[in-house]
Amino acid sequence: MTVMLRDLGIPARYVGGFLPGEYNDLGGDYIIRASDAHAWVEAYFPGYGWITFDPTPAGNGKRKGLLARMGLYWDWFQFAWDEWVINYDFSHQTNLAQNVQKTSRDWGERALRYYHDKQREGIRLLMALDRRTEASPYFLPSVLVFLIALLIYLRGRPLISYLIARWRVRARRGGNLTASLAALEYREMLRLLEKRGWKKAPSQTPLEFASAISATDLSAPVAQLTELYQSARFGDHAAPVDQMSSLLRFIRDTLRSHRQ
Repeated sequence: MTVMLRDLGIPARYVGGFLPGEYNDLGGDYIIRASDAHAWVEAYFPGYGWITFDPTPAGNGKRKGLLARMGLYWDWFQFAWDEWVINYDFSHQTNLAQNVQKTSRDWGERALRYYHDKQREGIRLLMALDRRTEASPYFLPSVLVFLIALLIYLRGRPLISYLIARWRVRARRGGNLTASLAALEYREMLRLLEKRGWKKAPSQTPLEFASAISATDLSAPVAQLTELYQSARFGDHAAPVDQMSSLLRFIRDTLRSHRQ
């Protein structure tokens, strides 16, 4: 082509070099092989300069498949090894430090920006939900139900058991005392006495604890309630519910008078 152009009086030159090669997207570089050596023609056009012409037919297309992909990985590894191990010098150190600093700064800025965006989005959602909730007629009932559920959750099953047992005590007015109701009334008495400084030790029996009450106006009713408790819980002897409730009420009133 060069000879034919020159024969026609068109300035032409023969150029030798390499094709762009194969782009490796893993390392961001081009792989130039010996097989990429090539020659082409440049023709000169007044007003345009040298224009490239390549009369060579196209070669084989780009390699595909698993082996070709593995070859790109191997080329990237060789390039990185040569660049950062064999040719590692002060300029590479500086470049690496700058890249690490820039990457960490960019990552930190992106993380901070993402956090602020999510924070503003969350605040907007909460404000919108708050406006819709306040405008709803079910707002106050829902708050009340939530508080009750929270109280039950915090106190747990003991609170539920206590409320059920107290309801049974009130429901069985005039009936006989059961073991569970006797245990409930006895625990209530221990709670009241503990507030005034009389705490039952784990090693004490109920009768030993009752005999340890030094207050003359409390020792008798505490002993009577303890006997009813033991009789109902361990002896399976029937006793009136009202009798134990009256003793407990007397102990509560007496402790309140001591406090005053």
